[in-house]
Amino acid sequence: MGFGAGFVTGLASSFDKALQMDMKRNQDRLSKAETYMMARQQQKLETAEADERELKKSLKELAAFTGSNNRALMAAEGAGGTAEGINRLLETLREEQSKVKDFDIKKVIDFSGEETLGDERAFTDLVKRFGPRIAETTMPEGFGDTRGLMGKLGFDIKRDVAGDVESTLQIPERFRAPEDDAIVPRATINYGAMTKAIEYEKSMEEKAPSGFDAAHMQLLQKMETAEGEELTALQGQQDELIALEAKRKKALAAATGKKAEDSVFSKSSVDSVWKNAFKRTLEPAGVVKSVGDEIEFALEGNEGQYFQGASQAINNVEKVYSPLEDEIMSRRIDQEKITFNGEFESYVTKQQSSYRQAMANNTATDTIKYTPAMDTAAMISARPNMSPSEALRDAARAGDIAVGEVVEIERDGVINYVVWTGTSFTGKY
Repeated sequence: MGFGAGFVTGLASSFDKALQMDMKRNQDRLSKAETYMMARQQQKLETAEADERELKKSLKELAAFTGSNNRALMAAEGAGGTAEGINRLLETLREEQSKVKDFDIKKVIDFSGEETLGDERAFTDLVKRFGPRIAETTMPEGFGDTRGLMGKLGFDIKRDVAGDVESTLQIPERFRAPEDDAIVPRATINYGAMTKAIEYEKSMEEKAPSGFDAAHMQLLQKMETAEGEELTALQGQQDELIALEAKRKKALAAATGKKAEDSVFSKSSVDSVWKNAFKRTLEPAGVVKSVGDEIEFALEGNEGQYFQGASQAINNVEKVYSPLEDEIMSRRIDQEKITFNGEFESYVTKQQSSYRQAMANNTATDTIKYTPAMDTAAMISARPNMSPSEALRDAARAGDIAVGEVVEIERDGVINYVVWTGTSFTGKY
């Protein structure tokens, strides 16, 4: 007999009817709480058992997709370690398998670290790790406190409602077992852009079985000797190949959640682009001395041809590759311009110093390739019917300016320098 029943029997004659009714209300309240808590726990148990059945189906399907319980464990961890995450992964895998011919799980999930798991895990271990849990029954805070006159008089009802529910409704131990918190390597899952990444991968394999770098190098070699329509066609193939590789890497980055690579090109590929670009524009001018790992130039006496060819090479590469917005290639273009400017400034300084030294020594300047601003202005003034640029080109073609000669031009008080290449003037970038 509980405290309430004994209290009613022993003290009913000492309390009025209001207190008796108050005691009954408190008891009824606890009974209703017990009924409610029992129903809630029963509902949780039924839900847990249903969730467990679904989880087992999902884990079996995941093990079939991945090939082993260990890989299913890693994939489940990579999916977030929850039933929702596992189901989301399975939905994605089903979709990928239906869309992609020759579906390869290894291109979708990276199982790096699998060897650290050791022996194959039992299927029950997976269910235990990811299965549902049911917390012990607890009475809501303040819900068991007596109210009314009993509460004011400080009386309590000695009854453990939560304990009664726990003893009546036996929860299977597997729903109460401590969670498996062993460290497991998480597989890297290519969500979202899986299909796109795999499709681009397959397209690249079809277009370039030996890989992007090798295919790009082959095109560059063919372009070295190609001319006219053949060269245009090869350039079109190169553009398509580069665009496909850029899309492939971008899609792969989106699928894996990793930062996109800075460039579609390897260092050797970038070096080859520039090597071939310089060779194509400078070799016909006789400026190339040798072609090995690095091109050597015969600059002495060929400065005009060199600056024309080098600037043309830079312009050609920039025209083809800048639209790709490739970070590595863009940096290399900037670096080649800086190198060109440095060489140009050094040459200008050399000719300027020679000219000024000759003037200081009162010696001939005819063999020095330098035209001061005063002489430049005189050439332009002598051709009043031409624009300044047309006048200078006319003077150069007339032999007044030698190939490789530095021409000093003053405009609005600012001195600029250009070099006559034999066909045009070129300056710094």
